[in-house]
Amino acid sequence: MFPAVLYLPGSRERAECARRAWRPRRLPTCLARPPKLRRTCISTSLPPLWVTLTTLRHLHLLRHAKSSWKEHGLADHERPLAPRGRRASKKLEKYLRRSEIWPELVLCSSSQRTRQTLALIRPALGAAVIEIEEALYAAGAEGLLARLRELPESVGSVLLIAHNPGLHDLALALSPGSSRLAEKFPTGALASFALSTSWSRTGEDAAELIAFVVPRDLS
Repeated sequence: MFPAVLYLPGSRERAECARRAWRPRRLPTCLARPPKLRRTCISTSLPPLWVTLTTLRHLHLLRHAKSSWKEHGLADHERPLAPRGRRASKKLEKYLRRSEIWPELVLCSSSQRTRQTLALIRPALGAAVIEIEEALYAAGAEGLLARLRELPESVGSVLLIAHNPGLHDLALALSPGSSRLAEKFPTGALASFALSTSWSRTGEDAAELIAFVVPRDLS
């Protein structure tokens, strides 16, 4: 499209020069081409729905290693590990490291044997938060389950170190159809589960038993 030119008598030559001198101007880049759209990550306080639905939580149930009965009259809460229990704990530490089991939170009974078990596997636990709780010492399956249901949903994996019969009963409740757990839950045994529900609903749906190991199977 050319600029309008007023033709007056005697101005034909000037009009022709004006027409030839006109050139279309380049538009600024920002107008000539639309800007490229960039993907923007919008942060919200709640996780996306698909993350909520597909997030798995991991729960590891560990019974303390073999304890000693040599000191007569010693309160049950204060019984230490036997030499066999110490050897088993060192095997567990290697297994945890080899299997890359890194819980974010460790809940441990306050008994001497559970705390000593924890101390021997501690090098494999990385930056896990450790909580020693008196209530876990005599807790049955219902008490242990109640404690798990109190966990914040932001925690992705938990290691619970406790005692039988509560620990074994809890394992059976989480995976009722597992023949591997049906027989017994010996000292130093570790059961690892994947849960597809929130912590507050732990136990409502069957959990998937990922692994079950006992010290005698470890090197």
